[in-house]
Amino acid sequence: MSRILEPKIKKCTPKKKADPKQPKIRPSRAVPGAKMGRPTVYSQELADKIIKTFSNSARSFKKLCEENDDFPELSTVYQWSSEKPDFSEALDIARVKRMTLMGDELSEISDETINDPARDRLRVQTRQWLMSKYSPNRFGDASKVEVTNKPSSESLKLLAELISQHARDH
Repeated sequence: MSRILEPKIKKCTPKKKADPKQPKIRPSRAVPGAKMGRPTVYSQELADKIIKTFSNSARSFKKLCEENDDFPELSTVYQWSSEKPDFSEALDIARVKRMTLMGDELSEISDETINDPARDRLRVQTRQWLMSKYSPNRFGDASKVEVTNKPSSESLKLLAELISQHARDH
């Protein structure tokens, strides 16, 4: 007995007809002055808002730009930072404030009573690493010692005598 396979017919739903009362607006013919996307033009007011939000949050800069519709794209903020020295300096100050906030969060994480030590350890280590990278002078592991004193002439004479004595002995 052979079985004949019939093709399955896909049911199509009819398209809704456009309302003739509503005008069609194409993206290429946008209304002048209408907000189409994220801002790209630098303004001091927007820069101040970005700096304030960034310095008071431990969230990533990328997340802050994504979550705030009135913020520009992250690449625009980085462009402003490279082109505007005042904005760049304000961002650096905001990073230091942010690191202090993260330091406070480290205390909170270590004081939490959640029984997930691996999660807490990861959170602490991530924040410590970020702090050491953003503010190495303040939160870095290694300390740098720089000697600014020049050796005296007596020290140089003594060193020369020691070198010559070592050369004679060997």
